Amino acid sequence: MFSVLLVSSLAFATPRIIIKHATLVDAANPVRENMTVVLQGDVIQSIAESGSVMIDAQEDTIVDARGKFLIPGLWDAHVHLTFIP
Repeated sequence: MFSVLLVSSLAFATPRIIIKHATLVDAANPVRENMTVVLQGDVIQSIAESGSVMIDAQEDTIVDARGKFLIPGLWDAHVHLTFIP
């Protein structure tokens, strides 16, 4: 029974997205070049130097970000305190 559950859960595992050779920019760390970010679902699974991450070319979606910058999500956080509905 357990092996059937294990096999069925692996069949429905969320595929990984691999963003490789990116330049990472964030406010907390120095700029890091040639990095690989591994996403699984909506979770950042790992961040490591490119070449040190195991990639499955048949299962993973691979994005070559060479020459590109990867930054944290940005959003508009301003408010209108004087606005009265």
